[in-house]
Amino acid sequence: MFEAKIDKEIEINPDDLLAKRNNFRVDINNIKLVQVNEKPSFHTAWNDNGSVQITLKDGKKLKFIIPVSVLEKSIIETFKSQNLPLQNSF
Repeated sequence: MFEAKIDKEIEINPDDLLAKRNNFRVDINNIKLVQVNEKPSFHTAWNDNGSVQITLKDGKKLKFIIPVSVLEKSIIETFKSQNLPLQNSF
């Protein structure tokens, strides 16, 4: 599974992943608010499991699609476990 491969790469050498195009790191201390939209949407060829919008303390907003292979409940639990301010839908 693709996610398992990425998880292993993160454990071994996260800098290799960060060096690849379009990859980045978000410092958990810079997160002001996490909003989860659990309503799925249809894209060019597939459905998803909703989206996540992260608002940083500097006002910048990052939006991510939750892939159909990832349960939105697991995303919510991950943010809750880090005691981040969480809001459903946006």
